[in-house]
Amino acid sequence: MDQFFTRLDGFRHIPKEFEVRSTHGGVLTLFAWGFMIFLFACELLTFMSPGIKTLVTMDDNASETIEVYFDITMYDLPCRFVSVDLVDDFGEETHNVTTNIVKLNKHWFHGDLMDGDVHLDDEAMKEMEADMPEEIDRFHEVDSEGHHALQVSGEDADFEKMLNNHQLTFLNFYAPWCHWCKRLAPQWEKAAEEFDKIDFAHRQLDVKFGSIDCEKYSKKCAKYRVRAFPSLLMFKGKEAIYPFYEGERSMEAMKQFFVNAVHDYEDHMPSMIKNEACQVIGWLEVARVPGNFHIEAHSDSHDMSPALANLSHKVNHLSFGTAVPAKLKKLLTYSNHQFLTAPLDDREFIVSESGSAPTVFMKVVTIFLEDYPNYPFYEMTSQSRVTNYEKNIIPEARFVFDFSPLSVTISKDDMKWYQFLTSLLALIGGTFTVIQLFNSFVGSVSIAVKKKLGKKS
Repeated sequence: MDQFFTRLDGFRHIPKEFEVRSTHGGVLTLFAWGFMIFLFACELLTFMSPGIKTLVTMDDNASETIEVYFDITMYDLPCRFVSVDLVDDFGEETHNVTTNIVKLNKHWFHGDLMDGDVHLDDEAMKEMEADMPEEIDRFHEVDSEGHHALQVSGEDADFEKMLNNHQLTFLNFYAPWCHWCKRLAPQWEKAAEEFDKIDFAHRQLDVKFGSIDCEKYSKKCAKYRVRAFPSLLMFKGKEAIYPFYEGERSMEAMKQFFVNAVHDYEDHMPSMIKNEACQVIGWLEVARVPGNFHIEAHSDSHDMSPALANLSHKVNHLSFGTAVPAKLKKLLTYSNHQFLTAPLDDREFIVSESGSAPTVFMKVVTIFLEDYPNYPFYEMTSQSRVTNYEKNIIPEARFVFDFSPLSVTISKDDMKWYQFLTSLLALIGGTFTVIQLFNSFVGSVSIAVKKKLGKKS
């Protein structure tokens, strides 16, 4: 029996008395052990840290609808004017959606948003019309002779009333006998008429051209240091804004000067909607076709001013589909998929000009997990731009979505225990074999060199 197993021995060895030890063999042995330990650590780390692999296929998701979850804070739009609308390519349009949506009143206090109560739309519609500022029809505001450049009385009470009723007034101090005043008069009236045709962002502003006869009201003109005619001076309320206008006396130049002054005045005005804000939280069920939901300023009992609709906002959260189950989130930590489920979270979209609003474009992709095919979730990419609207169109904060025809299947790219064991044995055996071959080569070279040196000596 012993002879049978002896003949099968595949691990035959040379008796110790025939073994030859060498210095370079010891060095290579230490190197081999160190190298094998390093490879073992790398292989063990790979085994303990599975990766992610993805497979792109045509989307066979049969769901006809999908939920959109959102939490958006409108920085300068009261809840009573917030309307959420839904439109899709099937031609379906739903205006002022209230189902599954909650609006929370917010208020600015020293630059911080303070929480308020829950907004109730039914009660909000009962608010008085006085909440909105009245618009001024400047074009039809003329004096008794039909002048757009109003003829101003120099009597103290009348003069102060005129200035108090207008936020800005551009006055022409003239004298009837002045040759240059006569030449300026038609240009001045034409500038006033063209100016009154302009619609400014704040339509409750009353800003006008005016004229005052300094021969008739010399004391009033002297009070404002008028020394020559014509002299053009702008007033902010009752306050004279010096110096006198020294630009060109053409219709276009004088009109543009006053237009620029009004724009500067508007930039420093407080919000005409009292700096109220609104947090809109909820979800919509949408068809799995291209479409959009948008937030706009709307009221059934008010005429909204397009120029005053500020759609600046912050997206606290926006995602498609139900949340990924907690047991699956661990898998997502190995990649950036968890971030792509809601890439718009905590992003601000600010507009600085009236008549414009942010538009966000989203491409939504269905994601499947190989081990959990019944739990699809959705990732998306996004781009944004500011859309400019015509002056009579109320801006909308749009969230445009489209669904990719492709889906992605995610699976773990882990190593099985037998693969780990096979790889471990391969690296040990491979390292040992390669070092042994190298050692034999070094030994052969060493013997050859010694023989050659021995002959020379």
